[in-house]
Amino acid sequence: MGANGGRYCSIDGRIAAQLKVRNRQSLQVHTFYQAKLPEEWLNITKQKELEVDGVKVKVWQEKGLLIGLAI
Repeated sequence: MGANGGRYCSIDGRIAAQLKVRNRQSLQVHTFYQAKLPEEWLNITKQKELEVDGVKVKVWQEKGLLIGLAI
């Protein structure tokens, strides 16, 4: 995936980086989020898939950060 633009946003009142990324093979654009890992998410050990306002979002943690990819 290649980066296509970025900005900051708010997730549950917490600041997060928001990037638009494009899959180089399918050319689909996805939104990538990165924020400080909230304490209630400390026990995430593997990737989860959630639905937020009708959008599928894959979430996981990496090096103290909460990562999300809206697909």
